[in-house]
Amino acid sequence: MLHLGIGLTLYVGLFFIINIITSIGLLPRSVMEKLETKLKLTKNKFSGGIKKPTSLKYITNSICIIVIGISIIINLSAVKWFSYELRQEVWYPVNVFRLDQFWGMFSPSILKKDGWFVYHGVDSVGRQHDLYRDNDYVDYKKPEHVVQMYTSDRWRKLAENMQSDNYTFLRPQYCRYIIREWNKKHPDKKMVMLHFYFMEKMNLPDYKTSEIKKNLFCVCNDN
Repeated sequence: MLHLGIGLTLYVGLFFIINIITSIGLLPRSVMEKLETKLKLTKNKFSGGIKKPTSLKYITNSICIIVIGISIIINLSAVKWFSYELRQEVWYPVNVFRLDQFWGMFSPSILKKDGWFVYHGVDSVGRQHDLYRDNDYVDYKKPEHVVQMYTSDRWRKLAENMQSDNYTFLRPQYCRYIIREWNKKHPDKKMVMLHFYFMEKMNLPDYKTSEIKKNLFCVCNDN
């Protein structure tokens, strides 16, 4: 009910769906048996006597305990009073299996930077074109719904990452992708150059925002 409420009142992408699905695995045996009875399942998957744990069960449980322990250490290593960190040799399997998870949604602070992208295209004779709105003039105003600029939550997350200075390497690749896809879909209006802008604003207390800052993220061509 908590995550249904979050999904109905806030835009958090796949966050609430992922939590609802993973919570199913934490339901106790008694609840699963009641669901089995109510749904009148033909196969008795959850009821029955308690079976003696096998060697495989001990191994899988041990692996789960190790993974949980590593995740706790990774999270605590971000705290000043916790001095222990994983050895370099341990980080190789951690990175391979993507165990380096940490709670960063609201810590150490919420995301305050906000904004939207502008795709300022230029054709072979110097005419300007707005590749997002498909207009003969470039409109830098904020779209009515910024999230509708992205076809899926993965694209929205990519856009969020590109706003950070830690992911500047993504900007030229994304810029070339946009102009390449545009020319492929609009052979009669091909662009030779794209100015990739980010219109940045900061969310301030008391529902206020800063002045909009025009950032040129990248300039690329169709080559």
